[in-house]
This record gives sequence, structure tokens and C-alpha cells, in this order.
Amino acid sequence: MLGLTALLRGSDYVVESNRESGYGRFDLDIFPKETEKAGVIMEFKAAADEEEMEAKAKEALMQIETRRYDTESQKRGIKTVWKYGIAFCGKKVVVRSS
Repeated sequence: MLGLTALLRGSDYVVESNRESGYGRFDLDIFPKETEKAGVIMEFKAAADEEEMEAKAKEALMQIETRRYDTESQKRGIKTVWKYGIAFCGKKVVVRSS
């Protein structure tokens, strides 16, 4: 996923992964250089089977909230942050947002 964000680097966004923020380490955070733009936090979970994917996506989203991964965005003055919990199982994916 980090490779997919390569085009954003050096332009209007700063892309960071596995950095401390709040009470843990987020998987992927995209910070806009202009604080009126929205930032993005993504947390990823691997599911053992397809039936587990929905729960894992919700778990990832809850982790963003409970561990306060938006703390770094707030420090940078970013007011709007899109949060995504993403679960993978093989080639299938479930995405949940708040």
C-alpha cells in the first residue's frame, strides 16, 4: 500500500508509515501540506478467512480511534481526517470508514 502512495510524496502530501501517534503506531498516514485539506489514516488487518474480514475491518477502524492515531494530524493542524480500517484475505478486501 505504501508503494501506491508514491505519487503523493513530494507533492501536496507527506506519507508516513509505522510511526508513533497517540498510544501506538499507525500503519499508513497521509498528511496534507495544506492544513485545510483532509488527511488520511489507514490501519490494515489480515483475516484468516472471508467470514472474518468484516470484523477485522471494524477492529482496525476501532484501533485508529482507541489509540488516537489522529494525534499527529492534530499536532500538524489538520482538522479533517478520513479514517479507514482495511481487512485483507487473499485477494479480497473489506474497507470500512468513519
